[in-house]
Amino acid sequence: MRVTDFARFLLLRLKREWLYRFSPEKLEVIGECKQCGDCCRSLMLIETHGVVRSRRYFRKLQKRSPFYRNMEIIGRDEAGILIFSCKLVGDDGRCTRYEERPDICREFPNIWMFRHGGRLDEDCGYKLQEKIDFKKVLQKRMDAKRNQ
Repeated sequence: MRVTDFARFLLLRLKREWLYRFSPEKLEVIGECKQCGDCCRSLMLIETHGVVRSRRYFRKLQKRSPFYRNMEIIGRDEAGILIFSCKLVGDDGRCTRYEERPDICREFPNIWMFRHGGRLDEDCGYKLQEKIDFKKVLQKRMDAKRNQ
């Protein structure tokens, strides 16, 4: 592993550790889908045991579930995690089986994907942000008024 690859790996690891500190109640997804299909053409798969990392395990999943048969491996990210593409995305970026799409697609993006190191493309219409805690904001303002 080259030094730059190792540095990228460490940065990605630190980012994941940082996201683990936030519970889902503190984060929210905002925005809306641009229907470009980019998220379906380059995604990581997370299932009950975590991120799908090995080709062997992916083949087992494909035997168990029709959903995984619609996925194909297209490479690995900087941390060595498998990256997949959905075979059901049309040339227009839309799902060719939209009405029958699985829950993972219906719920995209969800907070848990970020907890496992997932990320959104910079051009994605969705963004992850920390929720504003109304009680904290109110308390800060009350403390500021008292100190005046």
